[in-house]
Amino acid sequence: MMVPVVFTWTEAEIIDGDGVATRRKVMLPLARYAKVADRQFHDSEEYPLVVLETRSRSSHSHFFAALKDGFDNLPENLSVIRERLGIKTVPRDGWLNPEHLRKWCLCETGSCEPLEVDFDDQKDAMRLARFYRARDEYCQIMIRGSHVTIRVAKSQSAAAMAKQPFEDSKKAVLELIESMTGLRKGALMKNAGRAA
Repeated sequence: MMVPVVFTWTEAEIIDGDGVATRRKVMLPLARYAKVADRQFHDSEEYPLVVLETRSRSSHSHFFAALKDGFDNLPENLSVIRERLGIKTVPRDGWLNPEHLRKWCLCETGSCEPLEVDFDDQKDAMRLARFYRARDEYCQIMIRGSHVTIRVAKSQSAAAMAKQPFEDSKKAVLELIESMTGLRKGALMKNAGRAA
């Protein structure tokens, strides 16, 4: 997986194969990214450059404050959520913490990496399930006979998710939590804005 590298657009002296130096504008990696750039990029290869809009720290903080509010407002009776939304994948004992709820909501709203595998026997299905559970304790795993369905929530870290996909997933997660809690639409966004 490629790691994002931060560059500056600057003027530098370039020496060609004949030893002739010329000054040109170049994208130069910041010093702290030099080793990563050396590992990922190769001399004379062409690479597309895309500007990523960084998301604000306040939007990130707002999301996690709203998530905590939503978690604190979940009904104790999970059958209410199952009936209200018709969702059958609600964890048997509920969500352990806001992080568990966040990853579950990401999967439910489609912001996940799905995997479906058919095995010859259930032992292999269980082995794959244990492997994924060890990697991510909150991934969703459904086993039916020797068929395994696994959903792993996408990372919302700044390195893994650009500004707009983050904002879209944030909105989808908070709207789902509002429907689960019975809060009016937009309540979590508004109330967490005061707390963040």
